[in-house]
Amino acid sequence: GKPLDPTMALVHTVSNVISSVIFGHRFSTEDENFLRLIDSVDCVTAFGNSVFFFVYEMFPWLSRLFLAPVKNTLSSIDFMHALSAKEVENHKAKRKSDETQDFIDYYLDEIDKVNADSTYNEENLIQTIFDLFLAGTETTATTLRWALLYMVVYPDIQEKVQQELDAVVGGSDVICYEDRKKLPYTNAVIHEIQRYSNIVLIALPRQSVKDTQLLGYPVPKDTIILANIDSVLSDPEKWETPDQFNPGHFLDKDGNFVNRDAFLPFSVGHRVCMGELLARMELFIVFSTLLQAFRFTLPEGVKEVNTKLVFGSTMKPPPYQLCAIPR
Repeated sequence: GKPLDPTMALVHTVSNVISSVIFGHRFSTEDENFLRLIDSVDCVTAFGNSVFFFVYEMFPWLSRLFLAPVKNTLSSIDFMHALSAKEVENHKAKRKSDETQDFIDYYLDEIDKVNADSTYNEENLIQTIFDLFLAGTETTATTLRWALLYMVVYPDIQEKVQQELDAVVGGSDVICYEDRKKLPYTNAVIHEIQRYSNIVLIALPRQSVKDTQLLGYPVPKDTIILANIDSVLSDPEKWETPDQFNPGHFLDKDGNFVNRDAFLPFSVGHRVCMGELLARMELFIVFSTLLQAFRFTLPEGVKEVNTKLVFGSTMKPPPYQLCAIPR
């Protein structure tokens, strides 16, 4: 019941989920490599949204020599690559052809097929692991930080989620992703958290591969295209109350969950976020399990909380504390 900042607990949880999927094992939260991995992800992410990134883009060799943030970032990247390479070597030494268990195992299976035109190789494997940690840790952890913040700001919504959880899965059953089909209100709240927090305003850049047209406008080959996700998730023509936190956006008149075409937090097109399914599973299971076990409140004496986003590579909530009271 003591006030706490949930940030690191959520980051540790999300990072270990990704580790389990990629490496096939979890880390102790006190493991030095694990803690350095988390710090490295944070360092690289912060660098990408700093003025030093643009200086590095213009003067890479000069920046490497004289700018400490550049040196720290490159050191973090080197560490993540080295840790990934070590994990790959451990898998190669221990793997058996009939015991494919995790992402590295499956990727090594593809490398073994020896297709001359294939892009499956160890260099790309290590870079893919880097991308998965970089893209999958902060985004999901940040969304969960918003989730808990909204639950203390809207205690009536938190209570309705808990009432549904109690009625459907009880207080002790382990929640799985399939349970979302029986928990329409909880599912709607999670979707509204993603819509309302909108942690990625602009999708990653794309490049047109040929001359084409979009809504009558010419788009020449090699044009860099940025999708404005924010414009869709807050479009008053698509959402009844776009500027309000309203789980009813994802419920029909009978209380059944309904998806919306304008719900695009993972971007759009053939190259949507490759971790979308994993992120959906993490958000549902972690959020539901936390609300099953705890009631979240503001610390004693705190009447208001700041919900204005902190602009960055992702739109984070401002630092906050809450109390987690066992139910």
